Amino acid sequence: MDEQDRRAHPRQVVCVAAEVASTAGHLLALIHDVSDEGALLFTQVPFVVGEALALEMRLSPDPEGPRVSVAAQVVRNERMPAERLGVWQWLVGVKFDEPLSPEDKRHLSQLRTR
Repeated sequence: MDEQDRRAHPRQVVCVAAEVASTAGHLLALIHDVSDEGALLFTQVPFVVGEALALEMRLSPDPEGPRVSVAAQVVRNERMPAERLGVWQWLVGVKFDEPLSPEDKRHLSQLRTR
């Protein structure tokens, strides 16, 4: 059984920018995919498994546009495969502290239909 088959909530590719706050400070990341309870981030720096993060996903290029804010824990951190190295150096899997709200899911579903 592969990892996708074990997921309680399927992930959807969204490719949105996010601001990530951790004990080390703030940085930008790319949210590659998201489910009701977690996400896969592309980052330039590694995180520690178990580390608490605050994510703010930007849902529009408009600075005043909608955003989704969630607290999360790092559950996976690995180096980007060599053939995919570029700006993003790390794959970081996170589990949200609380499932996404119905409103947040609505915002994200609108991204998937564009």
